[in-house]
Amino acid sequence: MKKRKKESMLLSEYLDSVFAVYEEKVEDCGEDSYIYSTADKAAFLAVCDGCGGLGSLTYPEWGGRTGAYMASRAVAFSLEKWFDSVYEKGSFFSENDSELITESIHNGYTMLENIERPVSKIKGSMVRPFPTTLAAVLIKRSSNKLALKAIWAGDSRVYCLSVKGLAQLTIDDIYGEDALSNLTRDGALTNVISSDGNYEIHSDTFETDIPCVVVAATDGCFGYIPTPMHFEYMLLVCLCNSTSYTDWKKNIGKCLKEISGDDATMCVAVFGEKSFSEMKNSFFERKMFLEEKYIMPLEDSDDEIVQTLWSEYKTGYYSMLKEEKRRLYL
Repeated sequence: MKKRKKESMLLSEYLDSVFAVYEEKVEDCGEDSYIYSTADKAAFLAVCDGCGGLGSLTYPEWGGRTGAYMASRAVAFSLEKWFDSVYEKGSFFSENDSELITESIHNGYTMLENIERPVSKIKGSMVRPFPTTLAAVLIKRSSNKLALKAIWAGDSRVYCLSVKGLAQLTIDDIYGEDALSNLTRDGALTNVISSDGNYEIHSDTFETDIPCVVVAATDGCFGYIPTPMHFEYMLLVCLCNSTSYTDWKKNIGKCLKEISGDDATMCVAVFGEKSFSEMKNSFFERKMFLEEKYIMPLEDSDDEIVQTLWSEYKTGYYSMLKEEKRRLYL
């Protein structure tokens, strides 16, 4: 194990691996996009899910691709420029990050201004100009912990995975649904980024112990599983069946390709002081606990058992949210 310089506050000393999993349902037409960027003092992960229903108009000069396809890429590009800017200035976790990101996204959309827009027969709220969700997380060192700033709009999510379990850090912009009920009811989005500027960027800050895994994911990663418990279990099974971080990435991609009915994109950053084998071993007990406590009892179970087990699991799943937001779900 390499020694860490405890007097240093460099995030890079704790970063073991960072990777992205990107699975398209239709090759070269995926409406998701992502960026990740790392440096000595900070890291940034972001995923964007172009909203194919709201942004279904196609653009001939972009090879017939949809407004959703173009939106996710325009926003991801603008976020990469934003992170480069704040890193250069050293202004991490600024109080006006949401405003600066909104400004950067607005500038990113200018690359789409001169594209001729097709006429749509669908009117009203069913169509938005270049719509996409966003789930992003800015990460920096905080003594011997990590400071996280989640930034989002829509129903893509940021998670923190530790040996205590998986915790969701973002609040889905879906009225009246939690992580379980939305799997079956598929609630309508109440807030998405679009070029008309009619949206809100949310943000919240957290602190977590090391080792941990930080994840940003579009809903194609978690929206086609039986329960939120199964999403954590999928991550841990793929981890425990792998021999390296590269292997873990490949196994997650294979699993998502098999189960997802949508594009599925995930950015993952692993932080700790251990080798891959030690990291895997540290999560093995959690995997076995999930399997025995939740996954096996959920086989061929009825709705009452699902709700009972979810009520137990969600106390940890929502444990990192601020108290006023936790009340929405507990």
